[in-house]
Amino acid sequence: SDIALRDPGVDGGRGPIESVGLMAAEYVAAIRQVQPTGPYLIGGWSFGGIVAYEMACQLDEQSEQVGTLALLDTGIVYSFAVMRTLFPKDDVPLFQMSAIDPATQLDYFRRYASGAQLIPPGAGDRLAKRILDIFLANAEATYNYRPRPYRGKADLLLASDEFVRVRVRRDP
Repeated sequence: SDIALRDPGVDGGRGPIESVGLMAAEYVAAIRQVQPTGPYLIGGWSFGGIVAYEMACQLDEQSEQVGTLALLDTGIVYSFAVMRTLFPKDDVPLFQMSAIDPATQLDYFRRYASGAQLIPPGAGDRLAKRILDIFLANAEATYNYRPRPYRGKADLLLASDEFVRVRVRRDP
């Protein structure tokens, strides 16, 4: 069975998850409801790849087999470089956004996020605010995440067109 996962905060049912480990645990539980045993084929792009990596670690700890772990343009340094590219440092620094008033924060996010298509066209302020909250929670989760060794194999796929230039981008 194929299953796609996304942050539960997108639908507004609750706030975003601010921990890679907790997000991975929730996603592992969700996929095991659909498919109780492996092998599992797991993949993710950018921050999703970081969560996919942690999911593979957790499944391995549960003695479950991960057949494929595909990481698409994934890496902690790379993820922060993407965020820096989206939100220039000469304006409001990403980690200081929570200190500015909500209306300015949302306007700033809309201005820069539109180029990266983070917010769907025509989205109202409520949806844009939920996406902003998830974006900031993911940034915080990435900053606090400490990857551990994974005993399985991972496939790192990198786009030939670089969105950002990072010295360590090609270092698996």
